[in-house]
Amino acid sequence: MFRQIVSSVTLAAFLLYSMGLTGCTKAVRIPMSKVDVAKVERGVYPIKGSIKSLRKKDGTHVSFDGRHGRVDTATKAVVGYSPANEYVSVPLSEVAYLEVLRADEGKSSLALYGVLAGIGLFLVAVAEMGDFDWDAD
Repeated sequence: MFRQIVSSVTLAAFLLYSMGLTGCTKAVRIPMSKVDVAKVERGVYPIKGSIKSLRKKDGTHVSFDGRHGRVDTATKAVVGYSPANEYVSVPLSEVAYLEVLRADEGKSSLALYGVLAGIGLFLVAVAEMGDFDWDAD
């Protein structure tokens, strides 16, 4: 029984961690002056992370749904679907900046260590029980 509890808690913790439900991302605003457009010309994806939204040079804000936007190297545009499920394509020449979601290593590490510490405390608490048999299934 004890092994099943520990396995269940560990599995749940790692599933939450791997699925990103711990909120370990951060939004980073990247001006187009920092994007290497020459990479796009060569067909290389120029951005690390998922494009959450963008601001066009005319001031228009474009948001993407949960599938996020991406740079299409063939059309040299940011493409994706709006929250209203409409296809959006904005040429890179019209983009002022991109808002990109990236993994936050600090938060991810803290979440992982917190989960491991919680499991460790749980194991210590169970081990403190006087009549507990470690070899019993």
